[in-house]
Amino acid sequence: MGLDQSVVHRNLDSQIRFLGMELFDVLGLGVFASTMNIIFGQTSLAGIMVFGLPGVLLAVVYFGKKGKPDRFLQDFIRFSILPGVFFAGKKLEKEKERVKEIVTKS
Repeated sequence: MGLDQSVVHRNLDSQIRFLGMELFDVLGLGVFASTMNIIFGQTSLAGIMVFGLPGVLLAVVYFGKKGKPDRFLQDFIRFSILPGVFFAGKKLEKEKERVKEIVTKS
């Protein structure tokens, strides 16, 4: 009796990238450009606000994230917005009490 064989896909953990950027970043820039088009689309500033500003933001995000780990922008936004204490390892008993204090004060 031989061994059963099956196909194993090796890229299951790979990130979806478009133009060298993560999909979340590209979607965010698209939403920003669409919003600028809705607001400034019929004005004399349309070219600058619809194409120029998102282009500058694209360059800032692209070069600002160079060398950073995946999902850096998402984690940075979450860290900036959410109040509280963040832990990288196991939570200790005193830290659990501190988290309860912060949650009840908010």
